[in-house]
Amino acid sequence: MEAVFERQLGIPVRLCVARKTIEMAALSLKERAQYDQLATPSRRNDWLLGRSALKALLARLGRCSDTASVTFPNPCYSLTHCDGFAAAVGVPPRTLEGIGVDLETSRTPHPRAAGLFLTPHERAWLERLGSAVRGRELRRLWTVKEAVFKSDPANRGRSLMSYELVVPGAKFGVAAAGPSSSGRLVRYGSLEFGRGFLSIAAMPPEKVSRWWKN
Repeated sequence: MEAVFERQLGIPVRLCVARKTIEMAALSLKERAQYDQLATPSRRNDWLLGRSALKALLARLGRCSDTASVTFPNPCYSLTHCDGFAAAVGVPPRTLEGIGVDLETSRTPHPRAAGLFLTPHERAWLERLGSAVRGRELRRLWTVKEAVFKSDPANRGRSLMSYELVVPGAKFGVAAAGPSSSGRLVRYGSLEFGRGFLSIAAMPPEKVSRWWKN
C-alpha cells in the first residue's frame, strides 16, 4: 500500500498502521503529561493507539520518537484513528507544505449528510451513480475530503466544503483549496482498507502546486 501511494503521489511517503496501544513505559515525561490531561478512557486509548503508530513512523523517518512536540496540521506528519486502527503518514522535512491522512473502515455518512461536505459538483457526480455503489463512494469521498482538509496548513476557519475534487471519481487525483480555477492544489490518493478506505493528501509548495492539476 505504501509503495502505491508513493508512486501515485510522487512523494517519498511513509505509512505506519497500529492495532495495539503503546506501553506506558515507552512514553516520555511530556507525553505522559499529555496523556494525563485526557478526560475519558476512550480518548486515552485512542491517544495511546495513535502514539504507537506515530512513534513507529518517526523511527522509520530517523526522527526523535518523542511525539510531545508534534502538532497538527503539520508539514511532515498526519494521524488518524478508526475502529481500533491508527494510521500515521509522514514525509521528510521540506518536502510538502502539508500532509493529511484519514481512515474509515465501516461507517458510511448518511446520504443526507452529503450536502454538508460535498460541493454541488461532487454531489452531481455521486447522484449519477447506481444505488449499489453510491454508499461506498460516499465513504471514500469522506476520507478524501478529510485528508485534504488535514493537509492544508491554513485550514483554520475552513470546512470540508472549502475543497473541491476536480474529478470526484478519481482514486488518485487533485483537489482545489478554494475555487477550482484559482485555489491551491492538493494531490490525493485513496485505497481500499478492509471494508473501507485509507486516503492520503499532500499539499506541495506553492510554486509547485499549480503544475499538479490533472
